[in-house]
Amino acid sequence: MWRALRLDPRHAAEVSVLYALPQLMPHVEHWRRTNASRHPTEPPDKMARRVLRRSTSVARRGGLITGTSFYVGMLPAMAMIYFEQLTAVLRIAAAYGRDPTDPVRAAEILVIQGRYPTVSEAAVALQRAGRPAARGPVATDARTIGDAVRQLPSMIGLHVRRVRAASPIDVVVAAVEVASFVVPVVSIPIWTIASARAMRRLGRAATAFYAQGSEDEEGAAPVVVLPPRPTPRTRRVVIGTIVPLALALGVVITLLPIDRWQHGLLWLGLVLGELTLLLTFARLIRITRVPTGAV
Repeated sequence: MWRALRLDPRHAAEVSVLYALPQLMPHVEHWRRTNASRHPTEPPDKMARRVLRRSTSVARRGGLITGTSFYVGMLPAMAMIYFEQLTAVLRIAAAYGRDPTDPVRAAEILVIQGRYPTVSEAAVALQRAGRPAARGPVATDARTIGDAVRQLPSMIGLHVRRVRAASPIDVVVAAVEVASFVVPVVSIPIWTIASARAMRRLGRAATAFYAQGSEDEEGAAPVVVLPPRPTPRTRRVVIGTIVPLALALGVVITLLPIDRWQHGLLWLGLVLGELTLLLTFARLIRITRVPTGAV
């Protein structure tokens, strides 16, 4: 994934979908089988609403974590929210009888997110994602990180008003919106509400999409090729990277001047920051875990 992002840093959304779905599909397939045995006669629309309610609650907690991690855990928390959103769409697709492991779900997700008007166009974009531009140099690590970070808020449905030179009021509003997401304490309710709203929008769009049927069902199915699912060895490497990273970020939190932000409540701030990091990485590990018995 990192190599693909370096070759094509401007299409982080497409590359992320391609590499995230193989991590999530076993989890969703296991959920589909379990849910079918527990609720065999539940109508698809009712199941989709239940999925959306639960996913919105998880997104709300993810927003709370994002706003309380003192910037250190912001990126991991946003990644967790992104994975939760993809999982919700795959579950809603499964509720309407779609195979959550079909690679075409990746193209459908891009349409549901509003990035492309049709599944066919999204599939073409996915085929090109991660490839170097003609005569373009390979991006440096710093540029790759910068491009990916800039695109991450829009990938989870958080949009800041565009600034137009002819409208000074837009500059003020945009500045307030940016400040609301980064100012300590103030950002907590903002992140919580914004994450929940983004999940609801995405879930309703997914429900509408799958309830009315895909435009490509009657024609030729678009070709989408996903990277292979992670092997047990790859999984161990990922866990071996995540755990030290979580510990390192935990150490960073202890070095921050949290007592200044918390009006002397140093230990409360430390406990809150460490707890949010723990919850973030625990959820990331759990949602990408291959369940026992999953194919």
